[in-house]
Amino acid sequence: MSDKNSPAIEQIITILNNSPTAIYVSAIDNYELLYINEKARDILASNSTGQERTCYEAAGFTQPCSFCQTSKMSRDKFLVREFQLPIDSSIYQLSGKIIDWDGREAHIEYITDITERKKEENKSKAVKEELQTTFSCIPCGLCVYKFENGKISPLFHNPAFYGIMGYSKEHIKEIENDTSFLGVHPDDLPVLQSKIQDAILKGGLVQYIYRVWNDNKNEYRWIRLDGSVETQADNTKFLYGVYSDVNKRVLLEQELTAAKDKMQDIINAIPGGVAIYKVSDIFETIYFSDGVPELSGYTVEEYHELIKEDAAKMTYYEDTEMVVSNIQEAIKNHTVTEFDFRKQHRDGHIVWVHVQAKQIGEEDGCPLIHCVFHNISNLKETQLELDHLVNSIPGGIASYRIEDGQFIPIFFSDGIVALSGHTRKELEEITKNNALEVIYEADKKRVSDEAVSALKSGRVLDISYRVHHKDGSLVWIHLNGRRMGPLSDSSRFYAVITGMSSETRLFQSIANETADGIYVISKDTYELFYTNESKNLFLKDNITIGEKCYKALFGKSAPCEFCTLKSHKPDNSEHDMLVDGTDKFYSTRFHETDWNGISAYVKYVRDVTEETKIKFEKERLSMYFQSVVENLPGGITVIRYESDNSLIPEYISEGFASMCHMTVEEVENVYKNDIFASFHSDDSDNIKNKVLDSINSGNSHCELTGRLKLKDGGYIWVKSTISLIHSSDGVKRLYTVHTDISKSV
Repeated sequence: MSDKNSPAIEQIITILNNSPTAIYVSAIDNYELLYINEKARDILASNSTGQERTCYEAAGFTQPCSFCQTSKMSRDKFLVREFQLPIDSSIYQLSGKIIDWDGREAHIEYITDITERKKEENKSKAVKEELQTTFSCIPCGLCVYKFENGKISPLFHNPAFYGIMGYSKEHIKEIENDTSFLGVHPDDLPVLQSKIQDAILKGGLVQYIYRVWNDNKNEYRWIRLDGSVETQADNTKFLYGVYSDVNKRVLLEQELTAAKDKMQDIINAIPGGVAIYKVSDIFETIYFSDGVPELSGYTVEEYHELIKEDAAKMTYYEDTEMVVSNIQEAIKNHTVTEFDFRKQHRDGHIVWVHVQAKQIGEEDGCPLIHCVFHNISNLKETQLELDHLVNSIPGGIASYRIEDGQFIPIFFSDGIVALSGHTRKELEEITKNNALEVIYEADKKRVSDEAVSALKSGRVLDISYRVHHKDGSLVWIHLNGRRMGPLSDSSRFYAVITGMSSETRLFQSIANETADGIYVISKDTYELFYTNESKNLFLKDNITIGEKCYKALFGKSAPCEFCTLKSHKPDNSEHDMLVDGTDKFYSTRFHETDWNGISAYVKYVRDVTEETKIKFEKERLSMYFQSVVENLPGGITVIRYESDNSLIPEYISEGFASMCHMTVEEVENVYKNDIFASFHSDDSDNIKNKVLDSINSGNSHCELTGRLKLKDGGYIWVKSTISLIHSSDGVKRLYTVHTDISKSV
């Protein structure tokens, strides 16, 4: 090193001598050591003699270092590399660049001892490799962080961590060097940071579910962190974290919560609601929806006070015993029970309720009963009116479900029961598997064949047959019915069934024989050869075999004008015969035979007067029931729904027209363009929207109330009960019963 330096260099040397960093300067051309401070001498002390003239001699070498990087240096930036002393394995970081030193081109080196840092890095690397080997196959994300000097530094992430977090390659590099809560949702970040800081300070556990932006899926996903902080012997703190992808679970929980809220809203909207009772010696209410107190007109708050007592006492007193008995029976047999009962409204009127109840578990050793209630007051009122109307029909009506060719009864009115003299329970037992079982054996095949044919074709089945009466006799029954809807594996069949008078029953019992009267008459001379009457048709006490038939039977002197022997062929085909001067109707048939060698006709006559009268009576009843429908209080309308949301009137009853103080034609003129035109302007839009909403949502029933305009301009309050029927041709029709409720509004 030169002892003579310029003042400027001397000033620089003074500064460098006081630097905490080891520094030396050497010439580029001959490696001459131009300057070395005390820090550098300390590092090279073990090799230095104090007489070194070159940089490589100061480093303990006898010739230029083989790893010398001077040729790669520049004046613009430092060339940084590492150097390990052979003698003690110390590691140094060298940072060198080219400078001018007192007129000579030289390079300056800054030497930093990084031995400890490298040891720490190697240790950290070893830990990472060990963790990587240990946890690389674990499906959950595992991470180790080091907390030092207020900073959290990542030490290890297993492969699953990156898969769960979904970081991009750029972000992976970022999180491997720094923990900056990358991608955490802004709403979740403050809580996450707070929880981690608390865990670091207190040395406890941390658990939190939060959202992280997933680069691969381009969305926020829910992640769960389970972590713990451990303090090492040197007071270094390590945070161990386990990350789990709980996105599906959280979303499912959110969906379930939303569904639960929605279900609660639905339950509360049930006209009747849901309740759970604990059954001991009393019915203790555990839960009830909003609809339950509404049944009896109480608020939810009021009902909370009422249910502190036995809930069974809140039923109508005449039904309480039945309700308790049915529930106890369902508990005993582990079955579902359904029945109707009454509750008394707070204003005094009766509310009909249908309940479906089932045990769902136990509490304190007592059964828990889940009950679903429906307010059926309107339905019950309509049902009672319908039952009265149905049971007024001579005979009755029945509906059947067709399964495997069997007619399974669904419903039959009281009149059906009366026809055979059985009780309802007895008839249900007889017909439970097939309604045809009640038919007289001789008629069963005929009726069965006709019924199956009508079922397949969809035509009307009009047939008479005999059934066993409870008293042992046979009674004749007439059935008129048809299949409703398309043919399917479970078609429905509806029938009107009528009985016959005692006289008609007698007639039918005699008709079991060949005919009421049998007459053998000469083909050429009208001579009466033989007579046999099971009923007193034409024979007189003084009748004589051998006389002319017209004289013996009718007292005439010439062939009868109504005789069918000449007007019809002897082909045994039945045809009508009307006897002059009587109100009798006869059916007759005849064929040609040989009567003891003489050509003759065998004529069979049946008195069909009763059958004809029954036919007329049936037609009269049909007209009567049509009149009943036409004149129901309030009346009926049938509206066809078109795909363009238009509603076309198809039928308007006389009763409805009368309720509007109009004729049917006048009502049709009002309705033909807009069926809502006759409703009050404040009601029409609401009613129209409810009707269309009900149709579009597929509801089969809807009930509306509004003011209906009369012919004179006045209004009445009308309740309209609508049933939506889907016809087999795909057309939707609204069958509506209108009732004037002005007096009750």
